[in-house]
Amino acid sequence: MENTDARTKEDCNRILDEQTIYLQKINTEIQEYTSKLNNLRFECENLEKEIEVLSKERELHESHVVKTVSKMNNRSLQETCRSYICSIRLYCQLLDIELPDPKKEFKD
Repeated sequence: MENTDARTKEDCNRILDEQTIYLQKINTEIQEYTSKLNNLRFECENLEKEIEVLSKERELHESHVVKTVSKMNNRSLQETCRSYICSIRLYCQLLDIELPDPKKEFKD
């Protein structure tokens, strides 16, 4: 019976050792995945910060573009108005017509 008990004890110790090794492997994998997750979390935080900075830069560029386009449109409109005014003056001279002064006519 002692032989059977010794064998059972040996089997139990062997199984315990195998399971301990298995648990150590699992623990190592858990640590590796935890490390990978932490690295990914850090990378995500950095990307979020970078996105925020790029978004602010984009807003600044968009604002600058809007201002530039507005100035260009204003210049174009002013140029068109000057051209029309010159054309009207030329027609008036050719037809010998005198128009009222718009500054006097359209006072607020």
